[in-house]
This record gives sequence, C-alpha cells and structure tokens, in this order.
Amino acid sequence: MRRFKLTRAAGGDFGEGVQFSDGTVCLRTSFDGEPTTTLYESIESLERTLGDGSYAVVGWLDDDEADRSPENR
Repeated sequence: MRRFKLTRAAGGDFGEGVQFSDGTVCLRTSFDGEPTTTLYESIESLERTLGDGSYAVVGWLDDDEADRSPENR
C-alpha cells in the first residue's frame, strides 16, 4: 500500500489517497467543505482524470520498493 497527496499545479494540497497492493486507488478530496471519496481502477486512471498535469499532480509519500517486499503484502 502506498499513500499519496494531490497537489494543485498552482500550489497547495487538495486531496490524499492510497494505492492498494492490487493497484486500486482510493482518493479523498474536499471541495467547498464537501468531502468526497472516489475509487479508481489504477493510478493511471486517476491521472487520466487529472489531464496533462496542468491541474494537479500525484506526490507519493511512501517508498514503492519498501511496499513491494513480501512482508508488506
């Protein structure tokens, strides 16, 4: 499992999420004080909804290699 934050291209975090070991992504955001939780099939699917990166980018908080070790599966 890997955690991430979504950061606006203009600056400022606006979402946080997790990518599970099977690739599924859960994203939690809040717009105008209304929290929303969204599931995606993959991080690529989430990135496609963000477009070309001009709106937001994914910033990983956890090391990918550590999360792939057998004891973390």
